[in-house]
Amino acid sequence: MAGAFIQGLTPEMAHHANQTAAYAETLGDNVRRSAANTMDLGGSMRGEAYQTNVAGHENWSQAASLKGQNQAGMQSDGMMQITNIYDQLSAGNVHSFGTVNMPTA
Repeated sequence: MAGAFIQGLTPEMAHHANQTAAYAETLGDNVRRSAANTMDLGGSMRGEAYQTNVAGHENWSQAASLKGQNQAGMQSDGMMQITNIYDQLSAGNVHSFGTVNMPTA
């Protein structure tokens, strides 16, 4: 199987080399068969199942992006509320500080 290289080996080594070569052939056949099966599966997936899968992925992507936009909007709203409260408190503090320090006659 492995040719002239095996002739220079001991019988036991030659046997193992032949087994390894046979194993490599079987492995290669399995890889080719697996690739063919994958191609068949890919071809069959172009039908209704493929379309459903693509639609599901697109729906998931849109939902994820919408969720991100909603979260950003809520964070923005929350930040706006905090800013408004801070502005109101600051204005109140400045006003009360101004009235406390007014000189009296």
